[in-house]
Amino acid sequence: MNQKVFDNARNGFYRDTVKDFDIIFKDKEVSMGSSHYHPYFEICCVKKGQCRIFVDHNLFFVNEGEIVILPPSTLHRNQYEKEMPAERINLSFTQEFVEPFLRPLMPNFLEKTLVFGKMSFFGKQRRDFFYVLDLLLKEKERNDFYSELNIHGLILTLFALIGRNGNNIKNEELIDQTTALVQKSAKFIFENYAQKITLDEAAGIAGMCSTYFSRKFMEVTGYGFKEYLTNVRIKRSQEMLTTGKLTVTQIAFACGFTDANYFGDAFRKCTGCSPREFRKKYNLSGK
Repeated sequence: MNQKVFDNARNGFYRDTVKDFDIIFKDKEVSMGSSHYHPYFEICCVKKGQCRIFVDHNLFFVNEGEIVILPPSTLHRNQYEKEMPAERINLSFTQEFVEPFLRPLMPNFLEKTLVFGKMSFFGKQRRDFFYVLDLLLKEKERNDFYSELNIHGLILTLFALIGRNGNNIKNEELIDQTTALVQKSAKFIFENYAQKITLDEAAGIAGMCSTYFSRKFMEVTGYGFKEYLTNVRIKRSQEMLTTGKLTVTQIAFACGFTDANYFGDAFRKCTGCSPREFRKKYNLSGK
């Protein structure tokens, strides 16, 4: 995660490179986090305090002892309370890093268990989970000849704790009525990105006037309406560029852009490269 491209239009980042494994402890950030998505797994763990994470079209209030699992290419933005900074640990890793030692022991773990959602840990399970995270932080700092071996073992232990607690994962939460209406509109945008969606239409889904909706949408999600719609469209276009044979122009129209040139400009601002460069880079990576 040493390189990232800032996108002025989206006020966020697309991170297209990552170390095979990384773990970071954070306790000082109090302002709104940037929106981003990346080609690796990330587990956001709150050790103390609270934060809000808006993921795709879901809002999570993440409290002490809770984690949010973010599979690759999951659009998300974190927000923090100024009065109460959250202590959190972010663990990230690529599929290529964990599969060689994970798949022989736990086939399909990533596909079946390490899925999007929020998970809560209580009592001894919470102590064990964060103890392993602390050991991973220390091992990263130590970084000697045996560190990678120990990191592999600790990650397996962490995955076992997640697997045993798998029935406790949540994909949505009980929220107040206004937040629920905003989330309903965000879901509509997320599912109908290919259509022409106006601010008035999105506000109507929430049963609000456009001015009030714009303000509430930003408060709840951390995104402006147009910013969020563009995020969703660009993310979907990336998937189409890497999984199909449609031309760039065809993908632009399929994702809701009415002008191929505008799509190219928006894509470059979001990812730091053109759609064609992105497709070529993906293909050359051998994925």
